[in-house]
Amino acid sequence: MAPLAGRIDAVLAETGAERVLLAGHSMGGLVARAYLQRCGNARAAGLVTLGTPHQGSQLASIGPGKNARQMRPGNLWLQNLANPAAVLDTLAIYSPHDNFVMPQSNSQLSGAANYPINGLGHLAMLYSPRVAQALLSAFDRMDTRSRHAHRV
Repeated sequence: MAPLAGRIDAVLAETGAERVLLAGHSMGGLVARAYLQRCGNARAAGLVTLGTPHQGSQLASIGPGKNARQMRPGNLWLQNLANPAAVLDTLAIYSPHDNFVMPQSNSQLSGAANYPINGLGHLAMLYSPRVAQALLSAFDRMDTRSRHAHRV
């Protein structure tokens, strides 16, 4: 978490912004949530997750290593991860056709605005103009609410 916190501090110092807008794809969304849990939301104006397994993925049960174990449905780390939607403007962009997050509904986050993008697989979300437009629209909306945020 220290490298991410350090990078956020550096961006704030370089830009003069008071807060950042965070985005994370897949486990990156979980990392952003872990950052917010550990460091608080004083430096964040909003969060957008893309294909993030908020409630885990059954596919993780065949994956090796700590990260795969953390993404298994019902994992204690996931259960204890604070929900940023309670204190921060949060959008979860997900695909009902995600081929990594199973079931696909596990990419939705309780309390957040959940936005489906049909017809895309997990990795295809990274290259989709529709996803890029949804992300930019969310950031524009969040930035309007928090006039001193910088996109990271």
